[in-house]
Amino acid sequence: YPFWMKDMHFPIDMLWLNEYFTIVDIKEKALPSSYPEKYAPRTLSKYVLEVRAGFVESIGLKIGSKAEIF
Repeated sequence: YPFWMKDMHFPIDMLWLNEYFTIVDIKEKALPSSYPEKYAPRTLSKYVLEVRAGFVESIGLKIGSKAEIF
């Protein structure tokens, strides 16, 4: 499913994960002003994780990185 930034008040990073919690796509710094643009992964995913903008860059995440979900 695609995501949009309607009614958001701050930018976010979006991480799409597969069933093994491997990052399969990333959208950094999605801005509230981008609405009605939609964001969707370029490959199949099972989960999406939304985090504060800049998080991806701050810890060096990239496609293929593994996420640990507690």
